[in-house]
Amino acid sequence: MHSEIRALDFSDIERQVRRALNPTTGEFRDPLVNDVISQATTTAKAVGALLYGLVPPLGRHYPDPSEIGADSRIAEALIRTQRHPEAPPLTHAYMDILEKARDAKPRLDEIAAARPDWQWDLRAVRQALQGFLRNDLGRRTVNPHQMPWRMGWGDAGGIFRAYMLAIVFEELDLLR
Repeated sequence: MHSEIRALDFSDIERQVRRALNPTTGEFRDPLVNDVISQATTTAKAVGALLYGLVPPLGRHYPDPSEIGADSRIAEALIRTQRHPEAPPLTHAYMDILEKARDAKPRLDEIAAARPDWQWDLRAVRQALQGFLRNDLGRRTVNPHQMPWRMGWGDAGGIFRAYMLAIVFEELDLLR
């Protein structure tokens, strides 16, 4: 039986993600997450990995950059992460990760200029990603009987991975 994303208990999901991480070794139960963790050896690399995880979903969910609203939760998460002191610059080359995201930089710059209150805050990044999953993608269904990273997120998977990375990096104290 599947459930809508908006009906999920995100506090339980966070607990499951934290339990799947071995804080001593830094290993996670999922090999794809382990691969990202193993490369995030510094705060700068962890921030870069989180940004890298946010850009493709931004391009997928907003193929036309003019559709990115000033209150977009994914834009908020990306802008807040970009404002981390060790974040790499969000250049056009960085945005080329996914061709659809390439033209989003001017729109993101415009939103960022209008939102100086969106400063780096990992809890706010997680809340923005959770809000995007719950409210913007909430009607999509997943299998709640699986571990969170195996629920079958479909096109919401990129946002969920970024959400999960934010939890893991916080637990490993990689993002301050």
